[in-house]
Amino acid sequence: MRSHKMKYRLEIQKKKSGNYYYYRTDIYENVKSRPKRVYIGEEKHALTIIADITINNGKNGRLLEFSGPILLDYFAPKLKLQKIINKAITAQTEYDPGKLLQLTIITRVLHPESKLKLAKHWFARSFLTEKYNFEAVEIYENLIYQYMDYLYPHLLTIQKELVKSIFKNFSLQYEELLFDGTSFKSFGMDQKDDQEAVDDENIEELKDENEESPYIKSIKRLKGYPRDKRKDLAQINYMLGINGEYIPFYFELFSGNAADVDMFLTTLKRLQRDFPFLLTQFKKKFILFDKGNWNETVLKNLKKIKDTYDCSFIAAIRGSFIEERIQDI
Repeated sequence: MRSHKMKYRLEIQKKKSGNYYYYRTDIYENVKSRPKRVYIGEEKHALTIIADITINNGKNGRLLEFSGPILLDYFAPKLKLQKIINKAITAQTEYDPGKLLQLTIITRVLHPESKLKLAKHWFARSFLTEKYNFEAVEIYENLIYQYMDYLYPHLLTIQKELVKSIFKNFSLQYEELLFDGTSFKSFGMDQKDDQEAVDDENIEELKDENEESPYIKSIKRLKGYPRDKRKDLAQINYMLGINGEYIPFYFELFSGNAADVDMFLTTLKRLQRDFPFLLTQFKKKFILFDKGNWNETVLKNLKKIKDTYDCSFIAAIRGSFIEERIQDI
């Protein structure tokens, strides 16, 4: 399959609340095309960013054309990403962990490929390696994994600080906070767990709100509910929380056999414990429940979550279910 994409162009989305700016490109695969957008922000902030990028890049011919790395590299210092990472990681490292991990994160966002391909191909082409004085350093696959190991024990601390930085440095929409859960497949040797895989049809009624969830433990790659019908592959589940402008504020990982309803409860418990300002800042909280695994136990659990945490559910299920079941919530 042959594919190519055009250059990015500016796109304005007009709403009652104001104008919102995006950079857009169309990726062509054979004769079909699909859009890819990079959100910049509401008008007054977007114009400032565009002007700043244009002025700074004009000094360097390599950076005249807009690209994803330039935009992400512009935001990283505003989020104090390097400073937050370096403060959290106390281990002795070969290279500056903030610089190397920022380079890895930006490149990984743009090129969601293997660590080997990042090291062998994309890093070499990125202007960031030169900017951060990595042009003479051989960035290899094992080095990336090593620095990710440094990062992993401090993810919660780093996440808290980044979210606080977002609130402090950016004017964002705080009307809705939307959570959605999904899974990604993991290739390799399957891990084993004492508990059999579960789904929303056989999960027991949730425990008291003060009790810990059975999934607050080490994350394991396990076989669970096969959302893409690949029952042969193990998976990891995760929850992601975004606002109305698609800005991510929260993420949570779960073992591959975690049920949707239990992921909802665990996520809200942890938000209440570690990110209470998110629950109070946003006026409305929504959880997307997009599967048809519906029974009386699931109904009771969703009602309990709704009443305890003042959130609502968006259910992408068959229309015939709505009148019969959803009204009970």
